[in-house]
Amino acid sequence: MQLNPLLEPIALQPHLSIDELEMRYRQAKVPAERSQLQIVWLVAQGKSTEEAASITGYNPQWVYQLICRYNQLGSEKFIDKRHKNLALHFIRLLTQVNASSTINDDFVQEGFFSELRANSTYLTLL
Repeated sequence: MQLNPLLEPIALQPHLSIDELEMRYRQAKVPAERSQLQIVWLVAQGKSTEEAASITGYNPQWVYQLICRYNQLGSEKFIDKRHKNLALHFIRLLTQVNASSTINDDFVQEGFFSELRANSTYLTLL
C-alpha cells in the first residue's frame, strides 16, 4: 500500500522554531506572506498538507509545493516577493491612470502621467 504524501505530515527543515513561525505569521502585513507563513506554521505543528490546505483554503498540492520550497530555500527566501516587484507597481499605476478620467494636478510632474498613458497600450501587451 502506497502512502499519499498529501495526507501524511511532511517533515520541515529546522529553519525556524514553531514559536518563531507563529510570531512571523502573526506579524506579517502582506496577505500572501501571512498565508504562506500560516501554512508552514500549521505543518510545523504536525498537520498534514491536506489539513493545512483545509484550514487555509488552499489546494493541498500547492501546500505541499510550498513546504518543499520552504525546506529547500529556508525561511527568508521562500516568502512571496510580489509586493516588492516594481514592474507590478508600475502596471497597477497604469491601470489607475487609465481608469481615471481626471488626475490630480499635484501628481502631474514633468509629463510623467502623459508618458504613462502613451505607453500603457504597449505595456499591457507585455
